Amino acid sequence: MFKLLTVEALSAYCCTMRTYWNRQATTVVVILTLGLTITGCTDAGKSQDAASSTPTVSVTDPPTTPAPRQSAYDDAAKTVTTVMTEYFDTKRSSDEWFAALEPHLSMEAQYLYEDANIKNIPNGNVTGTPQLVSDDATGLRYFVDTSIGQFTVILVLEGDSGGAYVVDEIQSPGSGKYD
Repeated sequence: MFKLLTVEALSAYCCTMRTYWNRQATTVVVILTLGLTITGCTDAGKSQDAASSTPTVSVTDPPTTPAPRQSAYDDAAKTVTTVMTEYFDTKRSSDEWFAALEPHLSMEAQYLYEDANIKNIPNGNVTGTPQLVSDDATGLRYFVDTSIGQFTVILVLEGDSGGAYVVDEIQSPGSGKYD
């Protein structure tokens, strides 16, 4: 009742069907492309009165609010200044020092700095405005001038939904990572 096929016969049948379906798919693509090309060449969308109408020009005031990206950069720069100022304030207890930094740190940075020995942090202060040096898929990188050299601060977006920028890493001058 059923006919057994050899491996060679089955392979040849599959190859034949694959060729058939590839030709069918190619034909459909060609037909659709031709249809879109022909449709794009018609004047159906143009108005017959376009030549007789008078163009109008409107003047608008420039936007008064900053662009969303610039606003994010400004907020990130403020976060960098706040974090570096708190970072150098080691006259308080370790718990108070970390509590001031924690809201501005990523989860990884919180883990890293939670048990930091603040006696190892050099005395310094911020002497300049943070300078944005890179913006890429991994986050923002700022250089910050301080009384003891230029620090590098890396920020990432908080949370999966793209919240505010938070500090992920603070690199001291001469650390070699971003020099």
